[in-house]
Amino acid sequence: MKTIKYITLLCITFFVISCDKFIEEEPTSVITSNSFWRTEADAVAGTIGIYDKLQYIYRGEFGSYIHWTDGRADVAQPGQTDGSNGVLLNNRLDPRSAGSWTGLYKAINMANLAITNIPNIEMDPVLKEQLLGEAYFIRAYCYFLAARLWGDVPLLIEPIDNSASDDLKPTRSPRASVLDQVRLDIEKSLSLVPVGYGVATFDRGRATVGAVNALKLDFLLWMARVENSGAADLLGAIEAAQQILGNEMYQLIPNFGDIFRIKNTNETIWAIQYDAAKQENYNLGANLTPLSQGPYTGGKMNYEPSEKVKNAFKVNSPNDSREAATILEFGEDLIGATSMYIKYIGSPAQGTQRNFDSNIMIYRVGGIKLMFAEALNESGRTSEAISELNDVRARAGLPNTLAVSQEEVRQAILDEHLLEMPFEGSRWFTLIRSGRIAEEVESIQTNVFDQNSSLVWPISEDALRQNENLTQNGAYGG
Repeated sequence: MKTIKYITLLCITFFVISCDKFIEEEPTSVITSNSFWRTEADAVAGTIGIYDKLQYIYRGEFGSYIHWTDGRADVAQPGQTDGSNGVLLNNRLDPRSAGSWTGLYKAINMANLAITNIPNIEMDPVLKEQLLGEAYFIRAYCYFLAARLWGDVPLLIEPIDNSASDDLKPTRSPRASVLDQVRLDIEKSLSLVPVGYGVATFDRGRATVGAVNALKLDFLLWMARVENSGAADLLGAIEAAQQILGNEMYQLIPNFGDIFRIKNTNETIWAIQYDAAKQENYNLGANLTPLSQGPYTGGKMNYEPSEKVKNAFKVNSPNDSREAATILEFGEDLIGATSMYIKYIGSPAQGTQRNFDSNIMIYRVGGIKLMFAEALNESGRTSEAISELNDVRARAGLPNTLAVSQEEVRQAILDEHLLEMPFEGSRWFTLIRSGRIAEEVESIQTNVFDQNSSLVWPISEDALRQNENLTQNGAYGG
């Protein structure tokens, strides 16, 4: 992602500050589009800057992604620190920090700046299309995430750039309108991005046809199953999955552990790139690693593996090859926990401490196959769904599923996802799509008094304080 660097990129972070005025107070920048978006080098640096903003939300120290997603699901239980226990219990979501959408809107505003300014730059036309495609892709990804997390959110498709005309106190747009924009941005991006770049960090870390199709599959499956958009979106999801799996760039690699130990294998479709040599570290691996007194240390360990995940692996032991690459058990509780997730353990630092510089997987082939199986099964093509499910099981060293009927296969896919994908950020949304979240997540059964409302996050207190035009989600006093 960062092979090409420009000195001008040092200025990029200032561009997004204004976008947060309706969220929280920050200094105002004197840098404007008039002084930056002028050359091809500016366009490249500005686009790379959008990816930089995505890194923020996956960081252990400041990022909220894992609290937003798997932290609320059935794959986690409290670790050494208690900062996220309200998330785990699903009865007190913190409206101050983890619930903040600041990081997402920084990335969105960077994308808006690129979409607005790059068309006016005299530059190579092929490169211009590619960069615009990348900006549309990231904007679509961010808004899709925001709509699923908060429901109605401000929909900003023009940049906030220190202009007197900037609307710094927008209202929330209906979720349906936000999702309509996501659909448009996905299709626009798909028409512009390349199949690949010829460089591994770009092929797996930037927008490609495969990455956009992965987002499209995810989006259309959500639309069909949650938003009830109909059979056409299910068919579109199937076609997007077929496009990905028909591309030789993407394959189930034989050794599950290599997915996380080796960066940018053929399993990876899109991952947020980190490099400790460039001081890009302390990502969400820190949320899963002990503070001290463990085989690996240096983190903050908000979460450890749930008993549900550990027990499910025990049912498959010793045949499931994913277990050793997913969970490390300590044998006894010496550090305030008995086990840890090791997918994002990073590289060695001093002693037992780690550099949390693993790439953060967003879309990979194992997850695509499970979503493909889900779309096929919901379309009544259950025998084809079983085939895709069995591919995932075979790689793990397991026999074919015994599920036969559509309902059995529906549950079998959900159960397989529990072991294939924990703490990759998709479990919470997969559970919502399944319609079985109350049955699968114990704290939803006991603590959520208004399921439709409480399955979204509260609007952060900072956002509400800075913008009186925002309203709170109903389960949290709105």
